[in-house]
Amino acid sequence: MERVPYLIFGPFRLDTEKKQIWRGDEDLRLRQTAVELLQMLVENAGELLTKEEIFRYIWGAKRVTRTALAVCISDIRKALNDDVRTPQYIATVGRKGYRYIGPTVVGKPSALLEESVAGFESVVGRQEELGLLEEYFAKARRGQRQVVFVTGEPGIGKTTLVEMFLARVRADWRVRIGRGQCLEQYGEGEPYLPILEALTRLCREPGNAPIVELLSRYAPTWMVQMPSLLSRVELASLQQRNQGANQQRMLREMAEALEALTQENVFVLVLEDLHWSDYSTLELLSYLVQRQERLRLLVIGTYRPADLVTGHPLKKLKREMQVRRQCEELPLALLSHEEVATYIRKSLPTSQALSALAELVYRRTEGNALFMINVVNMLRGQMVERDGHLELPVGVEDFRVPESLRQVIEEKIDRLSTDDRQILEAASVEGREFSSAAIAAAMGRDVIDIEERCADLIRQSQFIQETEMRKWPDGTSTVRYEFLHAVYH
Repeated sequence: MERVPYLIFGPFRLDTEKKQIWRGDEDLRLRQTAVELLQMLVENAGELLTKEEIFRYIWGAKRVTRTALAVCISDIRKALNDDVRTPQYIATVGRKGYRYIGPTVVGKPSALLEESVAGFESVVGRQEELGLLEEYFAKARRGQRQVVFVTGEPGIGKTTLVEMFLARVRADWRVRIGRGQCLEQYGEGEPYLPILEALTRLCREPGNAPIVELLSRYAPTWMVQMPSLLSRVELASLQQRNQGANQQRMLREMAEALEALTQENVFVLVLEDLHWSDYSTLELLSYLVQRQERLRLLVIGTYRPADLVTGHPLKKLKREMQVRRQCEELPLALLSHEEVATYIRKSLPTSQALSALAELVYRRTEGNALFMINVVNMLRGQMVERDGHLELPVGVEDFRVPESLRQVIEEKIDRLSTDDRQILEAASVEGREFSSAAIAAAMGRDVIDIEERCADLIRQSQFIQETEMRKWPDGTSTVRYEFLHAVYH
């Protein structure tokens, strides 16, 4: 089947790049494994897929229980509202496997790509950053390898910016895209995890069998780490040939493979959440930027500066690369008041209360994109129609933080030490702004100790920022701080 960004069936749209399934504008929030299984079934509509084939394709060499497949199928049926007794989409074929029996509409790739680009019409701001990414891509097309770090706090729009950029280049250029996700791992973790994920997903895409052959030729030690792409005979042969391979050989092989892979096409490698990266992945980036050969490669890495703990290797790597002009950093700023107002105009074009709503949303979210979207969605559901227009209800200024947004913030708070949480809790009682002396008095702590903890939070871009130094009437010097966002307070 020709590779397209969307598979459309009935009222559903499956995004093959983002691994999401939509009903209209509703994200059905299926796990990635379930989406990959659904994609496999739809792409092979009408064909029986045995349980063995599915396990080999979806889970490869991973050890999972036999019930994992049944759970995925159950999740898919629940999302599609598909009855197992009278199925419209997924039919069970005895004990052998499953077959997709529903409708399938695959549009022309160009039309669907236009739709993909148009899907970002509601996004505001980021045009300057998008233009910079396109400049870096143009350099990569000329053979100048590029590494770009897109940075910012949670919810500021790093992933959305990258998605917009990928939609544009995919529509206009011959490009290969690999995407890998760094995961928070406890202990040593798996080496090269996001790189292996990106290559595996790329190789599994229809029409990319030549990439498997290329990697087998130039990077056999890497292919051994991706057994789901090989037959048993091929895997056994590669394992025998690559006994005793070391890390330096793996680095050299990947560099040579990328040079072969980018002879005709630009390769865009997206590595998300590098603040959770394993050391090996960062070492590969360092190795790649130091080579002199021409390479049509653009690496985009996203990370949250606040989550770079003391001594994190990414800090040192980025500093060294910046000194040698081997990378670019693209820090995302908060949206302006005008951009928030523009988003609300696009979201609520008939409301008479746009000005008041824009002021309210900006005051409560201060331009954090994720916060803004969550708050607007919540308020939109509360608006009432009067004389043919939507208006805000009385007392809307007292709204609570939406539950979805609260969960994001609570997850960030959970990463703090108990001591830091207690300091911030005491500070929130005093107000949006607070002083170190007041918090020290309230907690029975030394002022210097409180200021040291606050300084550490500021260095990590966590929750607060320093505003000024003041003196109390008794001569006590105190530093004043404020919460970065009203929602944090």
